[in-house]
Amino acid sequence: VSMVWDAKRIRAVGEMVEVVPNRVMRIEVEIIGDKQGTRLTMYGVYMPQRSGMSAAVDDAWQRLSEDAQGRTNVWVVGDMNAETRTHVQQRGKNMKPADVLMETVIWDHNLRVTGQGRPTHRSGTEIDHVLAAGRHAASVSEARLAPGVCGKDHQLVWVDFFYEVDREGCGSARA
Repeated sequence: VSMVWDAKRIRAVGEMVEVVPNRVMRIEVEIIGDKQGTRLTMYGVYMPQRSGMSAAVDDAWQRLSEDAQGRTNVWVVGDMNAETRTHVQQRGKNMKPADVLMETVIWDHNLRVTGQGRPTHRSGTEIDHVLAAGRHAASVSEARLAPGVCGKDHQLVWVDFFYEVDREGCGSARA
């Protein structure tokens, strides 16, 4: 599991927490110079395969959802091994349990799907996502694929997040 951000613009404000071993990591970050002092709760995920054992799939999504409960500005990024209802239906397929679990997390935590239906996996499915906090929806670009950057079977997905900084662009020091 990995998450990457521009350290000149975003800084960690705590330690990385392993929510689900080898599957879900959480870290609190803040935008340097943001007028609002916005903090984000970022989850990096590598969810079990949709065709895997249902108990492992259910457990990972449940633990992510429980950990995110009550947190603000939640973002979930990475290999979710799940597709949105829209993309499943466009392909004439049926939702798998992992797809339904991701959909539930999206609704329960007011997340915005940033994908555009482009395949991110060699199978032609879009299973790698950036799910942004709903309140940031107007400030987040559609997800894009990084050309030439991919793993064995996945594409790197990224977004731009637009925010307002103070005049100096550095903001006050925050602990």
